Amino acid sequence: MTADLIVANARVLTQDPAHPRAAAVAVRGNRIVALDDDALARRGQGTRVIDAAGATVLPGFIESHLHVFPGGASLTSLQLNGVHGMDRLTAVVRAWAAAHPDDRLI
Repeated sequence: MTADLIVANARVLTQDPAHPRAAAVAVRGNRIVALDDDALARRGQGTRVIDAAGATVLPGFIESHLHVFPGGASLTSLQLNGVHGMDRLTAVVRAWAAAHPDDRLI
């Protein structure tokens, strides 16, 4: 199986205790498919190869922290994520206001 992307000449920090470091990584789709020499062997005609020039490569991190009080408080607030257009916005705000008549702030 060829890789879509190979990052070579790198300091790959794998986060895998059995193989904590590598010099190359091969990716197909959104998955790591090989490390080191096996990664380099996955080069095909359409493979994009990046020479990392010794730079460090880390796994992707998702930063999903929240501050407890504001995060919890926002769960009871009007949510407008995914609301598009003035008509939809007006309808959502009116529905929220009707359902929460004692709230002083929308």
